[in-house]
Amino acid sequence: MHGMLIHQSVENRSFHTSQVMVSYCFTVVCTKVVFDMLKIGTIACLCVAITVPLMAMRSLDAKTAAIGTHIRRSIAADFMRWGQSTVELSLRDFFRGHGRLLATRVRFVSPHHWVAARTPATAWDQGLFILMLAAGAEHRAADAQLLRRYLPQLMWYWRVAHGVGGFNAEPGHGPLDRYYDDNEWITWGLLRGYRATHDSVFLKAAESDFQFVLSGRSRQLGGGIFWHEQDKNYKNTCANAPAVIDALQLFQITHRRRYRRIALAIYRWINTHLQAPDHLFYDGERINHTINKMEWSYNTGAMLTANCLLYRATHRRTYLIRAQSIAHSARLKWISTATGGVHDGGPFAWVLLNGFLHLYRADNQARWLRMVIKAMLYVHGRCRDQDGLYGNRWDRAVRSDSPRSLLDQAAAGGAFFQAANAINVYLRRHN
Repeated sequence: MHGMLIHQSVENRSFHTSQVMVSYCFTVVCTKVVFDMLKIGTIACLCVAITVPLMAMRSLDAKTAAIGTHIRRSIAADFMRWGQSTVELSLRDFFRGHGRLLATRVRFVSPHHWVAARTPATAWDQGLFILMLAAGAEHRAADAQLLRRYLPQLMWYWRVAHGVGGFNAEPGHGPLDRYYDDNEWITWGLLRGYRATHDSVFLKAAESDFQFVLSGRSRQLGGGIFWHEQDKNYKNTCANAPAVIDALQLFQITHRRRYRRIALAIYRWINTHLQAPDHLFYDGERINHTINKMEWSYNTGAMLTANCLLYRATHRRTYLIRAQSIAHSARLKWISTATGGVHDGGPFAWVLLNGFLHLYRADNQARWLRMVIKAMLYVHGRCRDQDGLYGNRWDRAVRSDSPRSLLDQAAAGGAFFQAANAINVYLRRHN
């Protein structure tokens, strides 16, 4: 992987129409002024400066028109290509020198020159990264082989303590520091890897890791899972909603009813303790019974997915109706009607978009899919730098010299693959 040569095709940048037209008018005025002063050859260069942004605008307009009318196969192909490019750039830029582990971030040195940090990727980084690899492996045999080769890297984080194995926040033999939510993301990625490869190694690893997740359950606060093994003072949505998803996926794969019972018990606890009146979800409950009422998009996105999976598992419309209520409120809070961007960071925003895609599969309403497509076109056009790496925010232009994190790359790449998968589902349904 260290020697991988990346051939990244040049992608057009998206431009807002207003920005392009202002630039156009300004350039025309300036052209008139300098016409008497400069030779015709210089004027030709100015004409090129006008033409390039207009061509980029027409390219974006064509893609936007595809969203409004027909969801085309070419958009899925673009998303697959952009996801694959993100995987390759991550493997190229985030390796820590001669080490075998990825770094948690890279530092800008100069254009086209990034240096990997000394800090290794965290377990959360690894969870999102393996989710990205597994989503890509659903399409390409080469990606499935990459996923298999990558699995041993996860084992640097595996620690056995208190009678149960689980993934530590950092690799090696440092202090024990295990988060239940980190392990839930990894379990989710392993299960997706199993679906992509049908390799039992992924399923066995997922089941072992899920046992650690379940060790975080207790009757304190009426149920639910703690956030951190070493500091059991907080039970939050992000340590419970992904556990519902994992349990339901294990039920789908193994048909063991125990997993469905676990999913339902945790799901009911979240709804009772952490759902807000606006159908979204609070962050968590402290051991003293006080509620942290902060609402993050990934908490709501995970519960949106959980409701869709419960609808699939039980065929009860109650879960579908709840999912639709959650989705409507989430759209109003986090989705920009003007640009399609998501008002949150990528590691949170991708979970929300994933929830919308699950809802599309459940209720067959293409508006959810179109909303995700518009968001990901925005991310690619505005949140990606000149080297193909993605910034944190999915609602504003990326700063060219700010650090890049592995989490942000995994979130973007995984979202591209997931959106491409959903588009292919749409095309099969409408052929």
